[in-house]
Amino acid sequence: MSVCKCKTMDSAKGGGWTISSESSDNELPSISHKTHKNKPVVHKQSRVVLSDSESGEENLALYIPLSERVSANSKPSFTALNNSTKTTNNLSVNSTDHRGKVGAKQSNKQSNKDQKKAEVLKRKATQAELKSLKPEECLKRIVCEVDSTIAAMFDTDQLIAALNFDSDVKFQESRHAFPSVRWKRLLTFYQANEQQTLTGTETMQDEPEMLAVIPVHEFVLLVDAHKNDFCNSLSHWACEILNQNPGYNMHLVCIGIESYKRKIKGKAQREYRKLVGNEGNSVKDQKKGNKKNKKGDLPEISVSDIEDALVMLQINSNFNTMFVESLEEFVLLVQQMSKSVAEAPYKRMKRQNVQFINEKSSVKIDTRTGEGSKKVWKQMLLQFHNLSPDMANAIVGKYPSLGSLICAYCRITSAEGEKLLSEIVVRRGVGTLESQRRIGPELSKRIYKMLSTMDGDQVLF
Repeated sequence: MSVCKCKTMDSAKGGGWTISSESSDNELPSISHKTHKNKPVVHKQSRVVLSDSESGEENLALYIPLSERVSANSKPSFTALNNSTKTTNNLSVNSTDHRGKVGAKQSNKQSNKDQKKAEVLKRKATQAELKSLKPEECLKRIVCEVDSTIAAMFDTDQLIAALNFDSDVKFQESRHAFPSVRWKRLLTFYQANEQQTLTGTETMQDEPEMLAVIPVHEFVLLVDAHKNDFCNSLSHWACEILNQNPGYNMHLVCIGIESYKRKIKGKAQREYRKLVGNEGNSVKDQKKGNKKNKKGDLPEISVSDIEDALVMLQINSNFNTMFVESLEEFVLLVQQMSKSVAEAPYKRMKRQNVQFINEKSSVKIDTRTGEGSKKVWKQMLLQFHNLSPDMANAIVGKYPSLGSLICAYCRITSAEGEKLLSEIVVRRGVGTLESQRRIGPELSKRIYKMLSTMDGDQVLF
């Protein structure tokens, strides 16, 4: 380490300043020891210390880039110091701006990544919900609850086992206010958590469908009450069911109506045979009849009575009625209803997405050559009732476009326009099997009305 000191005078303070240049042995400043005329020179990069010559107190010490030549006998110039300070400040400001821009870019990138990830998760959630509604998956999410008293109507305890056999729907026994079959759906709602993953929440939702099951003897009593205008009729019974279960689509299932009809028919035949053959006059037969009446047989109702009661039931309460005879028929009905209930949301979604346009293949017309216009004109003619393809070909052969036919109508009167197409010959078949006929005045008049009338409500035929 070498130290070089040069003394100079400060005219303002009257004191002197000392410029000390320190450098390592490897980077010694180049200083010439000549006369004052030959001023010593200090080259680039030295540690410059400014101190008061009288007090010896150092005022400033820092590394500064010096100019190419600095005079040791003159007052030190602070231009280099100011420039260095400005450069340092500029560098710090620029570095701060750069760090701010980099931070903003990184935050924007991170927010874009988070947004894209959220969109991906949202699409996955939508796909998962749609998958649960598809026919191959929706049956697994349905739970059917069958009232425990329904099995007694068939004198069996194997109703639930029969329903669960070879079915994806889960059937279970439950207790309701009246014999009925109800359905519930397992719904899964997906949402993104803090770890940017999907989590599902499962809930059971009641389906708005219900089967009200009634045995034949109760059904017959309700129909007989409707026939005699009693208050406890089938319609009154249905209104009570609806009041207890608002918001449900009700379906009535009657068990054993055919057996009742056969029984009534057989009884009528026996009475007829007795009447014709003069049978049943003995006291023993009369006692049997009296004993049978004491048991309280069901009232006799006809098919027309049943139909009348069912019509009023559907009008007043919007009930759909179904009849089953055996356990197998009831199991098949419940399984079919379960499948319909499971697939109902998916079918509604498909109907909502139907576009109100013709999805069949249409005719493409070339705008440059006009190819395809004759085919369109022919299809327009085929929309008329009783106009065959041979007739359409005959009309297109004489009037190749709609505009040519309208121009022909414009040049003639209304009476002539109604008969314009009537004499066009229509050929069918080829060779010896060829036959001819004409369009006819009726079809010609109908086409003229269609193309010339200004009344949209006019009846063509």
